Amino acid sequence: METLQDNGEFRLVLLGKTGSGKSSTGNMICGQDVFGSRVSESSVTKTCQYVETSRFGQTLSIVDTPGSFDTTVSNDVIMTEVARCLALSAPGPHVFIYVFNALSRFTKEEEDSIKQFVDHFGERVFDYMMVVFTRHDDLVRCTTSASKYISNVSTNFKTFLSNCKWRVCWFDNTLSGSNAGTQVRALLSEVEKMIKENGNISYFTNTLYTEAEKLMKKREEEIMLDQRKKENELSVLRIREEHIEKDRKLKAWRMRDIERRLLELDSQPKAAGDCVPRKSKLPSNRTSLSQRPSLERQVDFLHKELKKIKMTDLTLIEKQQEEIKKLKERLSKGYHRGNPRSMARKEVSKRNSSFSQMVSRGIIALGKHLLTGLLGLLLL
Repeated sequence: METLQDNGEFRLVLLGKTGSGKSSTGNMICGQDVFGSRVSESSVTKTCQYVETSRFGQTLSIVDTPGSFDTTVSNDVIMTEVARCLALSAPGPHVFIYVFNALSRFTKEEEDSIKQFVDHFGERVFDYMMVVFTRHDDLVRCTTSASKYISNVSTNFKTFLSNCKWRVCWFDNTLSGSNAGTQVRALLSEVEKMIKENGNISYFTNTLYTEAEKLMKKREEEIMLDQRKKENELSVLRIREEHIEKDRKLKAWRMRDIERRLLELDSQPKAAGDCVPRKSKLPSNRTSLSQRPSLERQVDFLHKELKKIKMTDLTLIEKQQEEIKKLKERLSKGYHRGNPRSMARKEVSKRNSSFSQMVSRGIIALGKHLLTGLLGLLLL
């Protein structure tokens, strides 16, 4: 079984109802605005959103889930989002973070949804759940301490917190800089503590997550094969490019050599009547009349070779270089050296991608009766 030390990754799934502050909490954890967040009575997050980032030397894979039932969306669409959540957090989340607005109350709707979720996935899910209370700044302004607040919550909410082993964190999502970092460190410390407590099974998994992991693993392997294939093709193109460049340099060197030779030949007298400066003596090795036809043929040959290099050889080389450039651009456009799993998750995060649709169909077909339980908690 995978442990945290195997890949140095925390997988977090944010749960909670509309207005609880899930997206702003996700932004706080990431240290930047990556999830849609604003004050609204309706859910800002309509689909599962996935972000991978690094904080304090730790890789974080965070899934922000939809926060409310949308009556304009069909149940099939909602279940598709749940399936995508499973795939994005496969092979399973290290922690389900239930985000709760400290100024609101724990409703019967929330209680029933959590019960349904546990009925389908088992009591063991509480081993991987913690609660983040938002609006801590408002509590401070009301001079209410965390312990006093918890002592006054409903009995049912206390039962829920007890089932989560009282793993709670307090967030002020208005903070920035080092103060924001401090509360994120506290959260990650709590998550790491939870992972160690869970021992060999460091993340939550079940039948649906196992199926999601199979699909993700298969896509991951396909991406790896595609990466190797394209890397090999690019390597071959680079070798061809090097050979062609060497050939171009040889042709350029040959052109300079021919031009130098033509200058030398051009400096020799070409006929008996060639003008010779006065008071100059003809060299004893002056080209004889019998040698002139051979000289002319040599000059003619060099001119033809020079023309061939310019008009044919270099043109062909330029054409080959242009073809290689286009091939490299085409291969590079679809080639990424990123982590295959991260790339597969990004494909799933695009709900209209073919892989995302395939994953959704596969998971929904396997566990329609189980998805309704997860549906309740994700879409409070």
